[in-house]
Amino acid sequence: MRFSFLLLPCAAFFVLCLTIVSSAQAQSMSLDEVRYCLCQEDAIQQMRQDVAEKRSAYDGVKARLDAMQTEINKMRANMDPNDSLKVQLLAEQIGRRDQARQSIQANEYPVLQSSIGRLNAAVGQYNQNCANRTMRQLDINKARADLQCPPAF
Repeated sequence: MRFSFLLLPCAAFFVLCLTIVSSAQAQSMSLDEVRYCLCQEDAIQQMRQDVAEKRSAYDGVKARLDAMQTEINKMRANMDPNDSLKVQLLAEQIGRRDQARQSIQANEYPVLQSSIGRLNAAVGQYNQNCANRTMRQLDINKARADLQCPPAF
């Protein structure tokens, strides 16, 4: 009688373990899928570096714009409105600041946003096709040994 009480939970546990193992094996990737996902990982890493470079360039230009605005604020605070030379210098500085702002809005910012959009799309594609799926280490090693990713990645 005691064996039957122990046998039922053990049998249920065994069935549960078999189900988990078989579902994990069912989600294991083929070698071609592993190659595809490894290429996506490499591409995402390159895109992250590209975004970091573009963000650094944007931040540098934005810092120069902020410095120009600080200089304008100082000039305004200490300026005699009757001094036509200082008024002209301030107007020129404002013009340079406005050109820099337009350049950022037309060039650096859209380039950064485009890079971020491509990165987000690639990560979404990776998550859809590769995340939460099992890659066997043997397949990863085989794929890495002769991995040739298409340039579109």
